[in-house]
Amino acid sequence: MRLKQFPLLCLMLVLRGSGRIAAQSASTGQIVGTVRDPSGAVLPEALVVVKSPTGLVREVRTDEAGRYVIPLLPPGIYRLEISRIGFKTHILEDVTVRITETTTADAILEIGELAETITVEAETPLLQADTPTTGRVITGRALTELPLATRNFTQLFALTAGTNVDLPDHSASGLNTLDISVNGLNRYNNNFQLNGIDTNGIGINNAFSYPVPAPDALQEFKVQTSLYDASYGRSAGGQIAVVTRSGTNEFHGSLYHFLRNDKLNANDFFFNSTGTPRPKFIRNQFGFTLGGPIARDRTHVFGSYQGSRERNGAARGALSTLALPPLLTDDRTAAGISRASGVPEAAISPVALRILNARLPDGSLVIPSPQMNRPGVNYSVSVPIRFREDQFVVNVDHQIRANNKLSGKFFFTQNPERVGLNVFFGANVPGFGSSLQNNNRHLALSDLHIFGPNLTNEVRVGLHRLAADFRPNEPITAASVGISRFNTSIFPGIPTIGVLGSFQIGPGPFDQLFTVINTFTSADTVSYIRGRHHLRMGVEVRRIQENGDLPSFHRGQILFLDFPSFVRGDIFLTVVASGISDFHYRNTDFNAFLQDDFKVSSRLTLNLGLRYEFNGAASDKFGRLQTFDPAQYRTGPPPNGFVIAGNARGRFRVPGVPLGSDTVLKSEDPNNFAPRFGFAYRLSEPHRMVLRGGYGLFYDRLSNQPPFFAVGSIPFGTLDVAVFPTLFRGATFANPFPNLGLPSEFPKVPIVPNAAQLAAGAAPISGFFMDPNMRTPYAQHFGLSLQHEFAKDFLLEIGYVGTKGTKLIQQVRIAQAQLASPARPINGITENTPANAVLRSRFLGFSPDGLKQFQTSGNSTYHSLQITVTKRLSRGLQFLAAYTLSKWLDDRTTITGIQGDATAFAPGDQFNLSLNKGRSDLDRRHRFVVSGTYDFPTISGGRGVLGHLFSGWELAWIAVFQSGRPFSVLDSGGASLFGVTTSRASFAPGATRQTALRQGSVHRRLNQFFNTAAFVAAGPGFGNAGRNILTGPDQRNVDLSLLKRIPIREGQHLEFRAEFFNAFNIVNFANPGSDIATPATFGVITQTSTSPRLIQFALRYSF
Repeated sequence: MRLKQFPLLCLMLVLRGSGRIAAQSASTGQIVGTVRDPSGAVLPEALVVVKSPTGLVREVRTDEAGRYVIPLLPPGIYRLEISRIGFKTHILEDVTVRITETTTADAILEIGELAETITVEAETPLLQADTPTTGRVITGRALTELPLATRNFTQLFALTAGTNVDLPDHSASGLNTLDISVNGLNRYNNNFQLNGIDTNGIGINNAFSYPVPAPDALQEFKVQTSLYDASYGRSAGGQIAVVTRSGTNEFHGSLYHFLRNDKLNANDFFFNSTGTPRPKFIRNQFGFTLGGPIARDRTHVFGSYQGSRERNGAARGALSTLALPPLLTDDRTAAGISRASGVPEAAISPVALRILNARLPDGSLVIPSPQMNRPGVNYSVSVPIRFREDQFVVNVDHQIRANNKLSGKFFFTQNPERVGLNVFFGANVPGFGSSLQNNNRHLALSDLHIFGPNLTNEVRVGLHRLAADFRPNEPITAASVGISRFNTSIFPGIPTIGVLGSFQIGPGPFDQLFTVINTFTSADTVSYIRGRHHLRMGVEVRRIQENGDLPSFHRGQILFLDFPSFVRGDIFLTVVASGISDFHYRNTDFNAFLQDDFKVSSRLTLNLGLRYEFNGAASDKFGRLQTFDPAQYRTGPPPNGFVIAGNARGRFRVPGVPLGSDTVLKSEDPNNFAPRFGFAYRLSEPHRMVLRGGYGLFYDRLSNQPPFFAVGSIPFGTLDVAVFPTLFRGATFANPFPNLGLPSEFPKVPIVPNAAQLAAGAAPISGFFMDPNMRTPYAQHFGLSLQHEFAKDFLLEIGYVGTKGTKLIQQVRIAQAQLASPARPINGITENTPANAVLRSRFLGFSPDGLKQFQTSGNSTYHSLQITVTKRLSRGLQFLAAYTLSKWLDDRTTITGIQGDATAFAPGDQFNLSLNKGRSDLDRRHRFVVSGTYDFPTISGGRGVLGHLFSGWELAWIAVFQSGRPFSVLDSGGASLFGVTTSRASFAPGATRQTALRQGSVHRRLNQFFNTAAFVAAGPGFGNAGRNILTGPDQRNVDLSLLKRIPIREGQHLEFRAEFFNAFNIVNFANPGSDIATPATFGVITQTSTSPRLIQFALRYSF
């Protein structure tokens, strides 16, 4: 079926279904219920009127089954009036509506006069009796009173069962927005919406793109974790819906200031061990909120401002703990360096000598000396990060008439930051920081029109704009240390230069980036109800522009296996690039859905849905996309496997290079239909127990990561990756890179060298390319759960949740060298050595390690037991406790940091990826989190001195206990026969995974967390140790907040708060060094994964 026919088909099906559609969107909820008489008989034609504090009024009548539905209600508190001739009017007060959820409000009318009223305080059911969706709404007190280190609400995402995240680093600088993985899907597989409008980053769909309003500006949010209905999609993981506050008929507001100071904090474990003083840490966050009426019951406004000012030397990006060469001193003469490295003076590289003597503008050495002579961590430093943010929220809601409401919501933030260390894989010693500028704009407009009690329509349009500009600090030049490079006239700074397991200097390969992403969203949801069928239909169109510049690896990168190799100038790996680095991507998405919530009986509801997703691959405005098609490969001049976009024009259309589609993919999936099935069955009356379950297919939107990383690949650029370049082309520390040409010389297609040319020293070709046969990743969700409401205010939910991921994106080194033998010679080679690996490349002329193809070939499985206990607020106590027991397997690496999901890569044999199957990098076997608040009882009725002193106290907490994360034992010097840079290590003779484990506390195993003798180097081949066979240290954390409210006058109070992050100063250690090729850190834990105890004070005035 052609794409343009699908909306027409959806409309025809809805019209034929003729009925009422009930709906909730990513920014609304709904109320449903059944009206009965005292005998239990249903009452049709009863009038149900819902009223909000802002004057919104909606009327519906019950159907022949006595049931009513009021869809598309903004979240908030409502009053229900239910009446019918011959019965007293029934009033339900404080009916709560939450985003994406269905609130059940049943009523029993008493016989009497219509003028008589019975008022009941509504108690919103804890059960979700009409849907199988798993997840939790976080609202009200949880948003503003639970302890949040940077006042970032995303730190509450992981309170729900099935979510998985590292413990928040409370000392992190800036926003510290968290990425969560949900039910066995990666951190980049979530869909984030603010006020019903898409906020995802097409470049990297992670927390970097999320708008983060202050908690005081939020109404609520929900993380849906599994079995959500067909109205939700785009991503296969969690569905995160956030709504900001609106004004009411009364003016309300607040003024607040949060303060942190290093004088209140504990010190980092490793800083204590090296005698390093407590890092500088001063943070001030301040702001206000104000909301109220412009015209009562008609027009309301809400606004907020928050400012942040921070100087942070305790953040991960400000701290560095290293294993520097233990014998290195400030004596940087040739004799001193010879003593420190064991390299004879005559063999010392002049470049290494200059680097070791180079100094920063403040006079300090570029490569510092150890602070103590001992193995493992012998150097630690803190370089404070400077962060500033100013953000605004402005919301206006206008009731045009009783049946038409218009809303406009705007969010603005800008947050410049100066970072001193290791940004994007750069230097881990002082002097090579970066400046970052992030701006985020988000506009959401909605028009809700009620055409009658049975027909409702909501239109949403919006814009999300993300702009980022990163620039590196370059205190020394390549020329000053004696390194020549073809493009120093454009990039004068030194390359990234590092010793594995020790120091690294220079800007990172991704430290220079400029990008602007505009996402335009338009959506329409129609709601119509008939009988027992609650139908919804919706269409969403997104147009995405991504413009930017990424000269990655243009400064080059040089890696050494150890310090003596650095001193001699014996290079292990070089990477350098050149070419056109700007990009102008365009994407268009079309999504549509049909959903039928079918009330089979008073106990059974079926949720039936079908979603269609066409999420378009990127095309470039100037046609500067390219790929490598193995089917067209050959050595020599073009055509030789390279393909460029069909819309290339002018000088970007390269003679001899064939044209593909505008996206360079051979086809895009036009048939992404995703069926959804779910049920909810009430097992008992009254409704205390519900059985829920279902199955669904969920597609995941490919980001622009593949073309993003392919920026500057042939013919619009080139990337050179060389392993042991001194062996096959005579590279030196002074002249480490081939001459690739200046960016102005591109596009051009190099001649793919043949065996003779390679043997003579010609450089093999490298680059990032998209598989022209890429498909859309998807996941299957399935689950079964039981909810039981007991003891009035408690809800217990026990369930099984599973997912299976298919066609997941990953990188594959498709040119990995093949093994030759006398019986099977390759290009005349019968013996295998690291030096001739390039001549045995699967694609001769391409680097075995440098031809990286983005494929949708990954797979995953996830099975879990999830148990949740919810306590509704009563007697001053409310809490949420969630436990997850899970097992997550996949065949690709998923920890990729800022780079995004597309760079997932599993080291090992690239011709047999099934050997990479193992525990996911993000797998945590056990995870338990409990959060809540408790209001202490008042003393003496709150009167008198004791009453004022001991009343108004509240305790809030978040406690997390979770298993450690798995890791592999690697050999970065292994697999040299195959021309790749990393392999897993091998077991020593007789050793197994069990013999590799060590017992005892982590503190006693810091210098040997696991039995390092159980492993040996892989040698020139691939190791036999499995992937992720060991597990890192467990993690524990407790955050507490103690709050005192002081009433001033009616409707006003002052609030003092003391917050304790990592209140008990628990030391959580990071995973140990796992590279056998770096013995100084192999098996050694050199870092903590969370901050020590931090204390924050706050003062807030509310009215």
